[in-house]
Amino acid sequence: AEAMNDVFKFLRQPGIKKSIQQTMGAEYYQEFLSWLLDFSNSNKTVDQGDAFLLKPLLRFKSGFVVSKLALNFASNAMQLLDPIKVLLDKDMKVLSYAKGFTSVMLNRKLFAEVQELSPNVMRFRAENWNRELHELANYRGKFNSKLAAFQQAAMITFTLMDKLNTTTAWYGRYIQGLEETNGDVDQAIALADRIVDRSFQAGAPQHMSRLMRTKGWTNLFTTFGGDISTWFGIMDNAIRTGDPKRMVVVLMGLFIEQILAQIIRNRMPTEDEDEIEWLLLQAGHSVFGKIPFIGDMVEIGMAKLEDRVPQFGNPVFDAGEKALMSPFRAYDAYTKQEDAEKASMEMVDALGTTLGVPGTAQGLKSWRYFKDVREGRRPEPEGPGQATYEAILPPKKER
Repeated sequence: AEAMNDVFKFLRQPGIKKSIQQTMGAEYYQEFLSWLLDFSNSNKTVDQGDAFLLKPLLRFKSGFVVSKLALNFASNAMQLLDPIKVLLDKDMKVLSYAKGFTSVMLNRKLFAEVQELSPNVMRFRAENWNRELHELANYRGKFNSKLAAFQQAAMITFTLMDKLNTTTAWYGRYIQGLEETNGDVDQAIALADRIVDRSFQAGAPQHMSRLMRTKGWTNLFTTFGGDISTWFGIMDNAIRTGDPKRMVVVLMGLFIEQILAQIIRNRMPTEDEDEIEWLLLQAGHSVFGKIPFIGDMVEIGMAKLEDRVPQFGNPVFDAGEKALMSPFRAYDAYTKQEDAEKASMEMVDALGTTLGVPGTAQGLKSWRYFKDVREGRRPEPEGPGQATYEAILPPKKER
């Protein structure tokens, strides 16, 4: 605390302040102060007056993320698309990324070497790649620590995929940086650190965007915002350049990422859907779905058009929808449809989501698929292979 106070006093000295503002701009100076303040308060998640209500909500919010992502095949597979963000960065050459990827794949020792070269970003990346997991690890108590350890273990595939994506991107930019700076190792490391900070979400405050560093009640509304914040930064940067070619490249990248995401989720258009209409919907979602908060509004519209339950990115909306609607769905299942199984699973969904039980989303997805097959709402799978694939990634129902 004393060290931070000394830094603030130093930066606020008229001569230092004026020098930074003249050299780098007033906005940079103000943003740097904001970043330093957030970093110094990184262990403070809530104000004392809000702790009674807000702290449990933040705890359940972090668990909600685990229930949605852990042991979920589609969510894990979606990380295969993360390199698209790196390739869209104006400072990364495709050939350099390819060199980095090939080098890391052929030499596994580079994973450790990259961590040694980058103590500020890559060395502790495994503990700091996701804000919600980073927060879970800070909850004290015997039960909480054991539950957090189990949740961390259930997210191991995410951690490994993040390690692969960030290491290959970092090393590719490092190689490129060495070429650009005539072998200046320190400058190349700084450039490589920057590409990871810009292109991937993070959990440690010093590597997060201003939106994601928010504390208190605002923190509730920015969950799952790491990826969206990164995409929004890419779009914002393209617009600021004023280069039409650059904007076209980014829009094409967004569209390709959206189509590949739908393929991974097994959500391609059904036989009775118009393909042009479907492509137009994906084009719109590829842009507006990447804008914080607006993305959830877009999801509501798309879910209505596709006759499905919306999958909110914001946990406040999702958890609120489940908490409010699950009792009604359970009652409807028992009385109108006489379906005790469905009523029970609705309550499992609500409890698993609220408590942060790993595998909740994937388990319910698979259960709904087999239930639909059993009751004739989906065609029988042709064999064990198709049954397994569609249980993991159920296709859309025919309209």
